[in-house]
Amino acid sequence: MKNGNRQLIIMRFSLIPIGTLLFCLSLTTSSVLARQNIVIGGLTVSIDTSYRKTDDDTGQSTQNKETLNISPLLVIKSTSGRDSIEASFSTGASYDVNNDVHNLNHTASLAAYRYFTRHWQAGFTEAYVRSDDPTLLADTATPLTEEFGRKRYWNNQLNLYTDYAYGKNRNWKLGYLFGVLRNDDTGPDGYENFDLHDLSLEIHHGFTAFWSLSLSGHYIMGYFDPPEGTTDANNVTEHQASLTLTSIPNTRTSYFFSYNYADSHYDASERNNRYLHDLTAGGQYQMSPRTGISYGGGISHEITSSAENWGGNGYLEYSYTFKHSSIQAGVAKGYDLQNFTGTGEQGLVEYRQLSATANYRFADGLAGDISLSWRDEDRDDALNTSPYNQTTYSATTGLSYSFWSWYAARLYYTYSEQRSDLNTDYNEHRIFFSISMQMDMLKS
Repeated sequence: MKNGNRQLIIMRFSLIPIGTLLFCLSLTTSSVLARQNIVIGGLTVSIDTSYRKTDDDTGQSTQNKETLNISPLLVIKSTSGRDSIEASFSTGASYDVNNDVHNLNHTASLAAYRYFTRHWQAGFTEAYVRSDDPTLLADTATPLTEEFGRKRYWNNQLNLYTDYAYGKNRNWKLGYLFGVLRNDDTGPDGYENFDLHDLSLEIHHGFTAFWSLSLSGHYIMGYFDPPEGTTDANNVTEHQASLTLTSIPNTRTSYFFSYNYADSHYDASERNNRYLHDLTAGGQYQMSPRTGISYGGGISHEITSSAENWGGNGYLEYSYTFKHSSIQAGVAKGYDLQNFTGTGEQGLVEYRQLSATANYRFADGLAGDISLSWRDEDRDDALNTSPYNQTTYSATTGLSYSFWSWYAARLYYTYSEQRSDLNTDYNEHRIFFSISMQMDMLKS
């Protein structure tokens, strides 16, 4: 990224706290007498042990990590009938005993909204992470590829939105997401930095109590700073759109028909621009108060500058809920656009996956869970590599225990394995134990 562009982004980013501060001040000056304020304090102590065996082009190797983490937590909440603001901050010390490495990790968030009228609201969320654990971004707009021993990074995501209801079961929402990723390791064979801008619009229009139409669109721009020693121009522009017609004839059954479109345009001439069209029909059926299924399937059409491919998409999900237990299982096939993994891999991924989760409450405060997953991916537009296949397996089982009102303990074991045509195979064992405390320090 050119220095001028970077300075512009930094200046723009530095203005964000000013706007959010003014928004927060407008919240705190309204409905003062009706506000409820809560301050929560907490502390988490955890031990994270993992062992990985890798088999790649350099041969077989093993890596071990045994990390002790101590993380205090502070949460402040303030709510009224028309608005809410919540801030949280956690900074923790970690020490890897095996590798004699210690770090300070930080997570912080700020979220607020305000109803200006009965039908119109606006708000924002702000989230910051400083860590070497890619799983902390798993549920964000830019999930990182999980890698053992990943170098440290910081990530910030600001989401602004406004929502207006213009009738019963009718509303529109306008949003803007600004994301930043910066890595400590940007040398040769390191990671790439990027800035993400995502402008979105969602419209939901209910014609009757039984029929509704939903429309959404995204305009996404990604600006990348590749590792040193490379000249890849990985900047990308995405367009995404979705149109869904839904019918709900009764309380147990619903049907939908949707059309989804996505494309990616790359600055790198070596990459093929991608265009994807999906037609999907499906629905939900509640077979009993405890059992339900969701299903869907259709046709996918992929277009590049050199070829056209026809394929299919679909999914089937089953859920069962009982007094002390629940089960969810599913199978899916489809396509993903993955342009913000943080590793330089970009393009369209065709995937097939199976997953299942179950949990059981043994007693008050004591619960167990287990999850299994399998995902098979085909990628045919990676730079400097031929088309390749990659398969991952994962299994997790754990116990959670809550006691003495303010305390909770968690113990789980995870096994994961990867098999790839790129000869980046590995298997990993991980044992994690934590004990945490959270309590109300102040309430008014």
